[in-house]
Amino acid sequence: RKFELCDILPECDEFCRDQHGSRFIQTKLEIAPPSETEIVFEALLPTALSLMTDLFGNYVVQKFLERGSQEQRSALAKTMQGRVLQLSLDMYGCRVVQKAVEVVDGEEQAVLVNELQGHVMKCVRDQNGNHVIQKCIERSAPATIQFIVDDFIGQVVPLATHPYGCRVIQRILEYCGHSQVINVLNEIVESTRDLVFDQYGNYVVQHVLEHGQPKERSGVLERLRWQLVALSQHKFASNVVEKLLQFSAHHTRQVMLEEFTGEVNGQPAILVMMRDAYGNYVIQKALDVCQGADRERLIACIKEHLLALRKFTYGKHIMYGNYVVQHVLEHGQQDDRSNILMRVRGNLVAMSQHKFASNVVEKLLQFSSPDTRHVLLEEFTGDSQGQPSILIMMRDAYGNYVIQKALDVCQGADRERLISCIKEHMVAVRRFVYGKHIIAHIEKLESGYKPDGREGRNCRMPGPPGRDRGGFSPHRDRGVYNQGDRGRRDMGMPPPGMQGMQASFSPPTSSRHPATPWPHGAAWSSSERDLRRAGGAVSQNTASPLCFDSPRGTGRSTGRCAALLLPFAAPHALMRLGRVGHGLRRRWVPSLRPNLFMKNSTRTVFV
Repeated sequence: RKFELCDILPECDEFCRDQHGSRFIQTKLEIAPPSETEIVFEALLPTALSLMTDLFGNYVVQKFLERGSQEQRSALAKTMQGRVLQLSLDMYGCRVVQKAVEVVDGEEQAVLVNELQGHVMKCVRDQNGNHVIQKCIERSAPATIQFIVDDFIGQVVPLATHPYGCRVIQRILEYCGHSQVINVLNEIVESTRDLVFDQYGNYVVQHVLEHGQPKERSGVLERLRWQLVALSQHKFASNVVEKLLQFSAHHTRQVMLEEFTGEVNGQPAILVMMRDAYGNYVIQKALDVCQGADRERLIACIKEHLLALRKFTYGKHIMYGNYVVQHVLEHGQQDDRSNILMRVRGNLVAMSQHKFASNVVEKLLQFSSPDTRHVLLEEFTGDSQGQPSILIMMRDAYGNYVIQKALDVCQGADRERLISCIKEHMVAVRRFVYGKHIIAHIEKLESGYKPDGREGRNCRMPGPPGRDRGGFSPHRDRGVYNQGDRGRRDMGMPPPGMQGMQASFSPPTSSRHPATPWPHGAAWSSSERDLRRAGGAVSQNTASPLCFDSPRGTGRSTGRCAALLLPFAAPHALMRLGRVGHGLRRRWVPSLRPNLFMKNSTRTVFV
């Protein structure tokens, strides 16, 4: 039977308090005619107040406020009168108050909002009430919420550093007129030095810079001047410096650039910022927003210190400085790119093997002219330390991405030259764990694929991830499930390195273990199936819980497969490795913790 709203009238209140019943009523109210809606509303109105604070009933009240008639909204608003504060502090009632403030007319709205007068601070500091205050600021007339702004005077700094109070201040800055919040703005500007270092206060200062007048922005800069380099290295204050760059006038940016291009504690300020985890983002923002002579000045200052950045081969310094160099390559002039190439030429192969410097080489390939790419290819196709450079790069975790980028961006004769150089070493390339990416890329190009040069590192061909791409995987064996391959493993798919190698994925056969069909259900654990797919057969052995037969059927016991699989198996899967069996015989062995299992299984796991 198909139920309608009229069928549930005797139990309407009970339906509203039930999860499925509440959804049923809400769905029907959207399509029900006004006459039927009015009947349901009359049935619910006596208990509407208790429904407002109910887990599921509050949604029915909100639906009536949203889709009901003007008379129904007014009736619900009158029911709420005298209890707005109580509802605002309730987890579910606050949602009904917000919806009422949003939909009711001006006079009725003002009556509801004015009930909060004298209780503003209590609501602002409450996890539920602060949302009601925010909605009042967003939806009410400025004159209606003047009492909220007045209550903030003298309390701005404590509220700006409060997790809920900072949200309310931001709404005031967004929706109230400048003349209405001038006193609030003055308090924020006066306390800028304290607020920029606070995890919540920094957002309030950013809002002043975004929604305030030039006078307030100048006031913020005046209080932060000569501290901009130190602020740029702070987790929260650096956000304020970026907003100051973004929303300030031209002369303000010039003042900031003077500090960035100067010195601090005897060191170039820009070098200090480029090395820093947060300061490098400030420099990038400056490169984005500055124009004309200001940008040229900043780029020239950065180029002066490129050699200094290169000295920091390891550590966090070049980790962050490389982003700045990439930004110069992307947004600078062709002369800037040529100057950078001049400074790194002769070291491109070594840089391509570095975790962070390889990104710079890729950007150099992507945004340089064809002549510059020709110079890069000469170094890639030459020799390095008596070995072919391209061979060194193709077998490296990072260098292989540089070669793929070169294949993408080079055109015509340069691409043909690179492909022919790769094909000279094709036999060796196939043995490299990263070489398969290169081969797949060449096959795509030869099949008519036309890259646009914007493919990122996360858009490469599938395969074993590198040290920083999907988890640490030092093993170079094919058919190993890595950390990122759990989905493939659980779905019964082969590891990336085994695609196309075995069509049936049946367990290997040997003299000791004849071929048997895959067990179904709970006969084999997922870990055992994984070990079989990886090339080893699980068998019983009296000396050790696990013994892996050689895939070639020699009967030689080897633990190489286990040593590769155990680091990536889930702990519960390793616990289940104790369950072994062959054919119809099964037995249980004591479950062992993974670490003890690996330490004690000297014969089986680590041969």
